[in-house]
Amino acid sequence: MTQPPAEPNAAQQLQTATLLEHLGELRTRLIWSVAFLAVGMGVAFTVHQPLLALLKAH
Repeated sequence: MTQPPAEPNAAQQLQTATLLEHLGELRTRLIWSVAFLAVGMGVAFTVHQPLLALLKAH
């Protein structure tokens, strides 16, 4: 009696990526990180004076 084919485990299901695919993923993550950092710095620059005034008042 033959056994049914075994289910591939998680390690076998993972696909290996080439170096260029890894670099593309890194580039995408770095771009998103820099974009969110810039937005955060813009918000902080906009509200820093009122926030400091509020803190000094108390």
